[in-house]
Amino acid sequence: MNNDKPYIVGLDIGSTKICAIAAQQNNLNQLDIKGLIEEKIGEGAVQNSSIANIEQATKAIDKVLEALSSRVPADVMVVNVNISGDAIKGRRELATTTGLNGESMQITDLTNMARDVQRTYLSKNTDQLIIHSLPQEFTIDGITTIENPIGRVGVQFAADFYLITIKSAIYKLLKNTITNIKGKEIEKDNYGNVPNLDINSVIFSPLADSLAVIDDNDRRSGIAVVNIGGDTTEVAIYHRKGLKHIAVLPYGGRSITEDLEQGLHIYPESAEKLKYVSGLAPSKEINPNEIITIRLDDGRVQRISAKNAAIIIEERLKEIAAMVVAEITRAGYSGMLNGGIILTGGTAKMPLTEAIFKHVCRDFHVRIGNPNRYVTTNGGLSITHPKYATVVGLALAAFKRLDERVPASILELVVDDYRSQVHQTPQQPQPERKTERTSPQPEKNENGGGFFGRMMGILNKSIPADDHINYTEK
Repeated sequence: MNNDKPYIVGLDIGSTKICAIAAQQNNLNQLDIKGLIEEKIGEGAVQNSSIANIEQATKAIDKVLEALSSRVPADVMVVNVNISGDAIKGRRELATTTGLNGESMQITDLTNMARDVQRTYLSKNTDQLIIHSLPQEFTIDGITTIENPIGRVGVQFAADFYLITIKSAIYKLLKNTITNIKGKEIEKDNYGNVPNLDINSVIFSPLADSLAVIDDNDRRSGIAVVNIGGDTTEVAIYHRKGLKHIAVLPYGGRSITEDLEQGLHIYPESAEKLKYVSGLAPSKEINPNEIITIRLDDGRVQRISAKNAAIIIEERLKEIAAMVVAEITRAGYSGMLNGGIILTGGTAKMPLTEAIFKHVCRDFHVRIGNPNRYVTTNGGLSITHPKYATVVGLALAAFKRLDERVPASILELVVDDYRSQVHQTPQQPQPERKTERTSPQPEKNENGGGFFGRMMGILNKSIPADDHINYTEK
C-alpha cells in the first residue's frame, strides 16, 4: 500500500556517531522506515554530548543527510533533532489559577499557566532556554489528579510543571549548526536562493528514547529510562504518567573505552573493538589463560588478557549502575518504579551491561529497550538495537506528544525563547482568572585461542561495517 504522507526525518547527534532516518507515519500511527544512515563523527566535533566544533559537525551532518536524501524520494529540509549534555537541568515549578467560579478548565487556562511559569523562570535566568515544559500532576479544589484536566469543573486549579532547561549559547550553537546546512540546488526558491535546513523540534535524548521504548502503562506504574551514551549517561524518571526527574551522569561508553586504553596500554581503536569482545561475558566465566591478540597497522602484536579486560569493563559499568540507583533514590522514587529500568544507547547492547545492571540494581526489573516497538516497516533492517532508540523516537515525535494528557498547544512552544518573541503569539489570559506562581520546590589462531579470540577475528572484519551504515528500503 502506498503511503503518500510526508517524510519525517530524525537526526541523532551523538558524541561518537550521527544517525538519521527518514520515515512515514502509517495508518496504524506507527513508523514505516524508508532509509537510515549512520556515520562515525570525527573526534572533537561533539564533546560531552554538545557541539564543540561547528564546522566539523556541520560537515558531518551534511554528509549524513545528503546520503539520506539520495536514498529516499524526498529532500531532507526539516529535522527533529536531539539535545544532550551535562548543561541540561531539570526543575519543578508550581502554578495556580483562581477565579474559575465553578467553570470548566479550558485549554487557554492551562496554556497561560505554562507560559506564566516559563516567563517567570526566564526573567530570572537570562542565560537559559526552556526546551521542555511538561506537566506532572494537577490539583482541582484540593483534589489531585494525573488525568487530562481539560473540561474539569472547579474553583481553584494548580499544576506542577517540570522544566528542562539548557544554556542559551549551547542551544544556539546546535541551531546554527543545523541551519548552516544548505539544501539541494533543485530546491531553489523563486528568487534563486537555496534554502537552509530547518529544525521542527528539539528533544532531550532520553525523552526521545521514551517515545520509542515505553508506553502509557510504563509511565503510570513508574519507570526510569537510562540512555548510556558516548560521554554521558542520561536518566529520565516517569511516575503516575508524568516526567518527574532527569539527570545527566558524567560517564558513558567512552569512559569504558578510555579505561581499557589506559589500563591495558592499547590504542583507542583497539580498545573500542576490545570493549565489544570482552563485554560478551562476565569475568568469572573467562579462563585466566584466555588471550586476545590484536595486530596493529604497523605490524606489531598486542596480547591482552580477556579476563582483565572484562574486569575493567565490569568495574566501570558497576559505577554507572550505582550512580543510576543513587539518582533514583535521591529523586525519591526508590521502591516506586514498578516498570523498573529500561536501558538504551549503544553500550546497552553489550551483554555485560544488562548483567551488571541487574546485579547492581537488584531491586529493579532491568531490560533493554527495543526501538522497533512502534515500527511497522523497516525494509529488513534490524531496528532492535537500543542505540537506535533516540533516532526512532525523534521520528515518532512528529505525531506522538511527549505527554498525551494535554493538547499539543501546551507543549509546542517550549523551544522558543520568550525573550525573543519571534515565533510566538501568546494568548491573553482571561481577566477574571488570575495565575499565580509559587516558589520553586526541590526535586524528589591470530587472535588467540578460545571464544574471545574467535570473536575478535569476527569483529576485526565487522566493526567498520557497523560504523558506516547505508540503508534504503528494498
